[in-house]
Amino acid sequence: MVKTKYVPLIAVISAICLSCGCSQTASPAGDALGQTASSMAQTAETTEDTGAVELVSNIATTQYFTDEPVDSDDMETILMAGINTPSAMNQQPWHFSVITDTAVLQQISEEMHSGMDFGAPPDGAEMPADAELPEGFGMAEGGSPAGGEEAAVGNVSKAGIADAPLVIAISCKEGSELDAGLACQNMSVTAQLLGYGTKIISSPTIAVNGEKQADYRTLLGIPEEQTAVAFLLIGMEDTSIEETVEGYAGASARNPLEEMVTYVAG
Repeated sequence: MVKTKYVPLIAVISAICLSCGCSQTASPAGDALGQTASSMAQTAETTEDTGAVELVSNIATTQYFTDEPVDSDDMETILMAGINTPSAMNQQPWHFSVITDTAVLQQISEEMHSGMDFGAPPDGAEMPADAELPEGFGMAEGGSPAGGEEAAVGNVSKAGIADAPLVIAISCKEGSELDAGLACQNMSVTAQLLGYGTKIISSPTIAVNGEKQADYRTLLGIPEEQTAVAFLLIGMEDTSIEETVEGYAGASARNPLEEMVTYVAG
């Protein structure tokens, strides 16, 4: 499963392999074919590199997922990208919990809000920025947000932890949050390159690091010296949602380069 834009590239590479495989004897025509194949391969590689850079430079958060499961081989590729992430002193201070059990995801979703006012996490847990609700977004009975787990705009709720077919919980030792964040981003980019949509959230840490932390350590296999810091949602994007819907396109614009970068030249 790959991004649609890479399909022609794969077709070119396949044609090159077939041509080279069919050429059993050396001949001027064969040499010419080999040179052409080499040239095509170089062009294909450049095209792929350019496409990958373009994708990484324009990654957007996926707000709506289908129920289609993530391929097991793709899942392993994504996890290997996380495991092979560089870390300080190569300590690799992280753990990844792969969650596809919808009942577990729903449990985390419900316990994020159960028994507390939204905005008041249990002792020992801090309220992440992405757990804030926009003004006017109501609360249902029992303290759960009305209309969906995560923030919503208009009448369309955006994806929460229970809305993706695959969620990877990223845990790490205290002080290693940057390393864990790099691993999370590596996995997110890899998933995007494989054709999936992704969303990174931290609000489920309210439940996982809260009053039932010991239970969640056992359930998710989180090492004793680590705590959950992020959750990576992965799945095929639901393209049936119109991009013109306010809840879909309500994200703020990216800040311009000149406002965000300082150059210190010698």
